[in-house]
Amino acid sequence: MDRVHQGLLDRGICIQRLHYVGTGAEGVLRAVAFSTHTTEQIDRLLAELKALV
Repeated sequence: MDRVHQGLLDRGICIQRLHYVGTGAEGVLRAVAFSTHTTEQIDRLLAELKALV
């Protein structure tokens, strides 16, 4: 999780890293899309996640 989170930050994409009960020590990444996000921004997030995972 650290590698993916840091990789996104290095690419200029900021998403939250949270720790919920039951998620384990690494926590989870939480991405939220708003109506103000463009299709291109969402496509870029998905492409960067694919490259990192």
